[in-house]
Amino acid sequence: MIVNNSASNLAQKNSHYFPLLLTVVQRVE
Repeated sequence: MIVNNSASNLAQKNSHYFPLLLTVVQRVE
């Protein structure tokens, strides 16, 4: 249960930061 919960939290953080990373990469390029 704890591992699954942490995995879902990590997925939420990734889904939150991934668009930010994409915009940063696009700006750099």
